[in-house]
Amino acid sequence: MAARARRLSCSELRAWLRRTRLPAHLVAVVLALTGAVCGPAGAPTPSPTPSPTPTPSPTPSPTTDPRGTRLTECGQVVSGEAYLAHDLQCSGTGIVVDGLPSAVNLDGHTLAGDGTGTAVVLRGSTGESSWLQLDGGRITGWDVAVGHHEVGGATFAPSLRSLEVDHVGTVLETGVSMSWSISSSTLRDNDVVVDVAAGSSVSFEETLVERNRRVVAPSPGSAYGFARSDLRDNTELVGAGEGAHVRLQSVDVRGSATVVGAGWASLGVVESRLVDNGVVVDAGAGGGTVRDNLFERNRLAVTAAPWTGAAGDGALVVTGNRFRHDVDAIRTPEGADVHLGDNLVHGSTGWGIHAPGATDLGGNRAAGNGNEPQCVGVVCTEAEPAPQLPPDGGPVPVTRCGQLVDDDAYLAQDLQCAGQGIVVAHAGTLDLAGHTLAGDGTGTAVSFRAHDRPGRPSDDDTLVVRGGWITGWAVGTGPDDPSAGCVGAGGRFGLEELVVEQTAKVVCKDELLSVDVTDSTFRDNDVVFAGGPNTRVTLARSHVEGTRLVAANVADATSYTFSDSTFVDNEDFADGGAMSVMEMVSSYVEGSREVVGAYDWHGFTLRGNTFVGNGLVVDGANSGGTVVDNVFEGNRLGVTARLPGGDWWDGPLRVTGNTFRGNVDAIDTPDGADVHLGDNVVHDSTGWGIRAPGATDLGGNRAWGNGNEPQCLGVVCAGAPG
Repeated sequence: MAARARRLSCSELRAWLRRTRLPAHLVAVVLALTGAVCGPAGAPTPSPTPSPTPTPSPTPSPTTDPRGTRLTECGQVVSGEAYLAHDLQCSGTGIVVDGLPSAVNLDGHTLAGDGTGTAVVLRGSTGESSWLQLDGGRITGWDVAVGHHEVGGATFAPSLRSLEVDHVGTVLETGVSMSWSISSSTLRDNDVVVDVAAGSSVSFEETLVERNRRVVAPSPGSAYGFARSDLRDNTELVGAGEGAHVRLQSVDVRGSATVVGAGWASLGVVESRLVDNGVVVDAGAGGGTVRDNLFERNRLAVTAAPWTGAAGDGALVVTGNRFRHDVDAIRTPEGADVHLGDNLVHGSTGWGIHAPGATDLGGNRAAGNGNEPQCVGVVCTEAEPAPQLPPDGGPVPVTRCGQLVDDDAYLAQDLQCAGQGIVVAHAGTLDLAGHTLAGDGTGTAVSFRAHDRPGRPSDDDTLVVRGGWITGWAVGTGPDDPSAGCVGAGGRFGLEELVVEQTAKVVCKDELLSVDVTDSTFRDNDVVFAGGPNTRVTLARSHVEGTRLVAANVADATSYTFSDSTFVDNEDFADGGAMSVMEMVSSYVEGSREVVGAYDWHGFTLRGNTFVGNGLVVDGANSGGTVVDNVFEGNRLGVTARLPGGDWWDGPLRVTGNTFRGNVDAIDTPDGADVHLGDNVVHDSTGWGIRAPGATDLGGNRAWGNGNEPQCLGVVCAGAPG
């Protein structure tokens, strides 16, 4: 049972609500409590000691729009804050931004052109550096999406986010050096994405770049960075470098004829996934870093050119990569300055490593490549065979402990493992296919490395584990190393038709845990859900039995939803509870010491459940909740509450339409607790039926055959029917 959380101000609470990922119906619970204490959203927070001489606020002009200038017509010139009021179909010019800093929100609307002109014209009016933020809508059908026309020597730093840009000639085009950032956007079916002036910088983050003819038209001295993005089916990604700089980190690149061409002043490809491309990395003589990537089914993964002695020549360092099922993995000519170490190359139809004269850093392994010898220029030890390619896009079989899978997979046989079970590095489905994945009490049964996988943001990746037994592990699903706690487990989890037994933590993640469980059984585990801040759990049609704690580390911005499930002989449901909510619907709970403990939740709803033979079922504390249409039978105490503490989370506990029979005490709350009682039926308690002095009587309560008199205290009760 946790200590009470510190008191938050109304502004802090609303700030939390703006960033929380709680389901809407659970947010409503907190909003209801907020409205009672803080007033409606947008209202000022009342001062505890009003000023004796308040100064009235000036009345805003009726023409002032708090969101800024309304954009309503093509060619409109704006500065400062502005928003698009409706879709626009234009010819020539869309919007002109003149005067900075500025923030333009397309507000979910479309700015459409006729194939000519510029959608958003950036026009500087001062000699100072400044910024533009453009977000929240679609730009389609222009010659240029965002372009710069220099006036007065201004230098912009534009930030584009949450945009969709398609069917334009050039997405970003400038004639002066600028620093661009593009995030959380989709750039699709354009001719060129970036064509900027020399000395510019452009960064892409968490963005889908798809089906463009050319992503980057490099300019001398510019820098281009891609991070945590999907780059798919673009004819040319960054091409020849023109003395510029490029870095790809944690990206997913598929379907490009050329990914990185020669001529870059500096080149980095790190922790990425590169699949089904033509030439991936052609470093020329300029060198660069290629580290910790997965290359698969490419025509040529890595190549270089001989050293020339020119000023821009450098070493190409290729370390820690996995190459599988490429045509040629590493193929460089004699005289190229290439350093190779700790690469795993298997299943190429041509060369594994062909790098005469390379610098051997050691640790390279190769097996099953088409040409012999497996490695030229470096010494390779024999590697395990390449993972089997999924037949016709089907799932990959898992046949051994510690196997790493990058595709949908299935367990081909029972496995008894020590330390590590299955490692999944790609969102998708792992089907246990009716088999058992057994451990020795250590390690993780299924570890999900979505945070290390390139592409979409890790917490949007979902791994579904289904259809089998997991038994005897430190962690069921979570991080590789349970000794480090729950730090580092990536992505979201779906658990379907599983049986998990004798495991310390079934699902483990230190924050941003998101898991959906259906039709599963958890038996004789220590903790089912070990989460932290921003956790979201749903459990439906499942059975939980013999567990010490259902939900551990309940913390800020957390929500749990249980429905149509059974809970038997679990010691406690939750610990913690700051800024968290819980809903339980149509479920059965038996044999728990405590179900809803004081301060476990800051808002809860129990509806249509049955509670049998528990200790304390509901301690509403002072934070309030809803208890409606439940059955309480044979429990030590059905419902209690605490006195209001003057906190923002103070709220009523509403107990309506429930049936209490054969409990020790059914409803027992102290004088002054904010309890609302109505339409409850209470009978055959050995102690109190209803003892709730000072409660709000909603009417319709009935009581009889309870051990203590009066049958009801604090509300009026009718007797037995008939």
